[in-house]
Amino acid sequence: MIIPSYFPAVGGAEVQARLLSRALRRDGLDVRILTRRLDRRAASRSTEDGLPVVRLPSVGITSIDSIIFLLAGLWHLFQHGRRGIYHAHAVGSAGWLAVLAGRLLGGRSLIKFRTNIDVYERLYSRGLAGWQFRRLFFGADRLLVVNRGLERWLLERGYARERVVYFPNSVDADVFSPVSPEQKRVTRDALGLPQDKTIILNVGRLSRVKGVDVLLEAWSALPEACRQGSLLVIVGDGPELPRLKQISFELHLDTTVSFVGSYSEPREYYQAADIFVLPSRAEGLSNALIEAMACALPCTASAVGGALDLIKDGENGFLFESENRDQLASLLTGLIRENFQRQSMGQRARQTIVETVEIEAMAGRLCKIYGEWQ
Repeated sequence: MIIPSYFPAVGGAEVQARLLSRALRRDGLDVRILTRRLDRRAASRSTEDGLPVVRLPSVGITSIDSIIFLLAGLWHLFQHGRRGIYHAHAVGSAGWLAVLAGRLLGGRSLIKFRTNIDVYERLYSRGLAGWQFRRLFFGADRLLVVNRGLERWLLERGYARERVVYFPNSVDADVFSPVSPEQKRVTRDALGLPQDKTIILNVGRLSRVKGVDVLLEAWSALPEACRQGSLLVIVGDGPELPRLKQISFELHLDTTVSFVGSYSEPREYYQAADIFVLPSRAEGLSNALIEAMACALPCTASAVGGALDLIKDGENGFLFESENRDQLASLLTGLIRENFQRQSMGQRARQTIVETVEIEAMAGRLCKIYGEWQ
């Protein structure tokens, strides 16, 4: 597994790489992690979850650091990793390392496309950088995409059907699971959440693309009774946090909105909540969405990225037009008022996750892809 940063760094890519690596190890594969030593204090070699992790001497994110990572990675694999399967969890230097190792050392390469189409569109058409980007795609043996939109985008650009694989993010449905009403009350007490309110939850990095400003505007448009009987809990940190707090203040939402900040175990918030909202302007496939669905939360998500693949509108969740605050407000109002609908929709949401993206099944699919080359 080749990834720019790895645990204890926590982000969507890091979570997925760690989850898959552990599952593949349980299936008997020899899995190793190759990453950057972004923290100078970190050991160059360590063991995480029983997996060997090598952190290469590339401590920044500049072009020079990327070249250092690429060259150091090739040297390491030349010594210790010939004829392997090189699975990159990002494009850029990680992707090039996988592709060049596959070509030079007698192995095979995979690159994961994990973010939204807009990012790849910009890279794809950027002069010399775009040419390098396109060559990278053609060099990989498999291109893994987290949503069907990315799959169509690559096929339309001439990439062979057999090389493009729909492979969404996964979740451990035993870890992310609903709890009993009694345990839910205990969890709310532990988190300092009210027992007598409907808890609406948002989890994620607070950047503009996540659309939390739209959520706050929709929240202000709810009927007063719905808003006062509920609490909007926002878990996460990021560059937008000061602005979002200012919006909340200006809209007089202080008593019905709680900014939690970063939290090491968001699972407890899923298990304490009643409704989950993902108002993103763009997405690959949100880890928070699949974690919330696994915890049997009815989810209301903007109709972008992987949400379109997992949510059947009106059955296991709701979709709304991105940035449409009035539509979002209407859907939230309905869910707040209809407890039975929330429960039945949440159960169907969990069933969708268990049947489609549960980690053991996804690891099995990945083993079959690897097995084509053995």
